[in-house]
Order: sequence, then C-alpha cells, then structure tokens
Amino acid sequence: MAGIWVVSISGVQCTGKTTLARALAQRMGASLVSRDALMAVLLGGGLPAAGLKRPPVAPVPELGYGLQSAVLRQQLDVGRSVVVECIAEPSVRDGWRRIAEEHGAGFAAVETTCSDPEMHRSCVENRGTAPVGDWHLHWQNVERTKRWYRPHPDTCFVADSIHPLADNVAAIARVLRL
Repeated sequence: MAGIWVVSISGVQCTGKTTLARALAQRMGASLVSRDALMAVLLGGGLPAAGLKRPPVAPVPELGYGLQSAVLRQQLDVGRSVVVECIAEPSVRDGWRRIAEEHGAGFAAVETTCSDPEMHRSCVENRGTAPVGDWHLHWQNVERTKRWYRPHPDTCFVADSIHPLADNVAAIARVLRL
C-alpha cells in the first residue's frame, strides 16, 4: 500500500463525519480538508448558497468541491496524506481518487452512518440551527439528503457513530494498514 493516502469521509449530515475526520487526520499526521469550512467562507463573504445567475457563479456546494480538490492537490504536491470530509457523491470522490492516483497516493472511501434513528435525529436537533450564510440545518435537510445520497461503491469501511470514535479510527487504521 502507498505511504501517502487520500481518505474521503462522507455520509449524510450529523453522522460523525467531521469528528471522525479530525481524529483520523490526527492519527495519520495528515492534513484535513473539510468542505464546510470552505463553504462558510464563501457564504460569509455574501455569496448565496445557490450561486448567482448574473454574473454566472456556481452554487457554493459545487465551489466547495473545487476548493477541496485544489487544496488536496496542493497537499499531495508536498507529500502530505489528506483526509477529505464532506457529503460527496461517488463521482466527486472518483475525481479525488484520480487526483490521488496522479500523485501516487492510495485512496480510501469511508462512509459514516448512524444506525440509531433516534440518536441521529437528536444529534441534528442538539447541534442547533445556527445559520451558515443563508443556510440552516434542520432534520428535513437530513431526510432530503438521505433520499439522494449514495455511498461510494468501493467503500472500504463504514463508521457507525453509535460505536466509540476510537474504535472507528482504529478500524480504519487497520484497513489502511497504518
């Protein structure tokens, strides 16, 4: 296996993506690239989530993927492993796989889930609905995402947030042979 890794962590909202990504990045000594932080800058700068019609500007989520890819390339150029975290369709993650391959890095797709529906909804409600730009997180957002979201077909590990974080990180490290 390659010494440098790109690990993509994805799943619906409030399934532990960010928490897992931070812990795994620390374990690996890797860089962390979270789309939420990048989108918050765009939204905080006044760009509406849906983008602009005139002049044409892509939607913020799409711009977030582009920014993640740019930072991913930059970190791989300096020999760093990268944990990339966000809700991402398989096609987006396949793009990251190609970037990893171009740099001679390994690629791993990790999914997050919460198999306890009550715990999942509680996580959403306890997070609160503080807006990021013009966007607010509500349970209805999670339900909408569940309808369209598809895990990557080559997922190497599914981290269930009902399990201790340390156990999920250790399991991923075993899969990656770290």
